[in-house]
Amino acid sequence: MYIILQHYDSYIVRLCTRPFTDYTGNTYYCVDEEMRNRLQIRLITRTLKFRLDYN
Repeated sequence: MYIILQHYDSYIVRLCTRPFTDYTGNTYYCVDEEMRNRLQIRLITRTLKFRLDYN
C-alpha cells in the first residue's frame, strides 16, 4: 500500500494545492492537508476493493 501511495502522491498533491491570499493581497499556494488525507483514504479503500480473478 505504501508503494501505491508514493506513486500517486505527486498527483494527489497537485489536486490538493490551493491558493491562499493574505491580508496584504499576496497569494500563496499551499497543500490542503485535509483534502490530501481524504484522497489518500479513498485511494486505499478503492485499492482494497479491487479484485483480481486468476483463471
